Amino acid sequence: MLFDILDINLKNISKLLSKKDIKVEFLNDLKKYLIEIWYDKEYWARPLKRAINDVILNELSKGIISWNISAWDNIKIDYNLWIKIKK
Repeated sequence: MLFDILDINLKNISKLLSKKDIKVEFLNDLKKYLIEIWYDKEYWARPLKRAINDVILNELSKGIISWNISAWDNIKIDYNLWIKIKK
């Protein structure tokens, strides 16, 4: 169930970036990392969504603003939040 929620949120990011002709792939290690670190039994998936916004979107935004990420790039993000860009 958590993976489904996570997938929905990550697909939304993919859709946003696809409008800018940027392809992003979130590796399974990243998904496991996010659930392991950010899941909270009391608040359930809320911290996960916050982590996606605060961590992943911030890094992607910095890359776009600094022109390290641009149209037609293929991006892979792993559990270290290492963004690998293939031009």
